[in-house]
Amino acid sequence: MEGNGGMQEQMERPEMLTGGEQAIIQNTWTKVYQNKDAAGVAVLMRLFTSFPSSKQFFSQFRDTEDPEELKSSVQLKKHALRVMSALNTLVENVNDEEKTAAVLKVVAKSHAIKHSVEPRYFKVSGRVNSAKRIRKLLKKHKTVVGGLEIRQSRSTGR
Repeated sequence: MEGNGGMQEQMERPEMLTGGEQAIIQNTWTKVYQNKDAAGVAVLMRLFTSFPSSKQFFSQFRDTEDPEELKSSVQLKKHALRVMSALNTLVENVNDEEKTAAVLKVVAKSHAIKHSVEPRYFKVSGRVNSAKRIRKLLKKHKTVVGGLEIRQSRSTGR
């Protein structure tokens, strides 16, 4: 994208996942997505637990203190499904860098413009998405979801 003075907009390019790693993610995700309602709520609850200040951006339930009440919130469940749908699009297209970048750009722009989400929250999310981080998690956790065994797809063991 051309910017001022003809300089290209610079974006950090993440390390690409191997074909085997992509397959592991897609196969694991299939199991997670079968339970998208509960998984989506769990993702948002984890976000609010790990980063409590993020709840301020959700006017429908920002003042809800009781975790059980929050989990049963219709608004939370609706947003959780939108999150899971976006994640599903990313996983389905994990091998298509342009498609995943486009999806992330639309989501980021929407959150920044429509919802005034500060850029620092995107940086927190971005740290989770690097290939190195995913490999480390795959290596550390032998079972991720529902007892699924995750094996390394790289012979180097990284």
